[in-house]
Amino acid sequence: LHRTVDKQRLQQSLALANAVDFVHQLPKGLATKINGAFANLSKGQCHRIMLARSIYQSPELFLVDEPFSGLDPENRLAIERSVVSLKQANVSGIIVTHGNLELDFVDRSYLLENGALSLIDNRKAARQA
Repeated sequence: LHRTVDKQRLQQSLALANAVDFVHQLPKGLATKINGAFANLSKGQCHRIMLARSIYQSPELFLVDEPFSGLDPENRLAIERSVVSLKQANVSGIIVTHGNLELDFVDRSYLLENGALSLIDNRKAARQA
């Protein structure tokens, strides 16, 4: 399958996903072939590549499941920055996580427990910390 790639949009997608630096350091840069299991990338890099691929499609909404699972602090921060950049670009998002994470960069947090959905006040939780 051959498609024409909008290079400017590709660079914007990589920037929003905080993936520019490491992608350009790959052996062949943007031309580097990524195998199906992403074996030649770290978990954080995989997340950012997948996010960049999604951003390239110009979504109005993005949904990510466990985006911080198993990430080191540097990659977690990069993903957080990506989410903030997407918010600034008026893209709505849903982050699903099973962990009790501090998500102070999101507008709203909900807890699904025993079949009931309840709103968590992020500002209140941040003040109590």
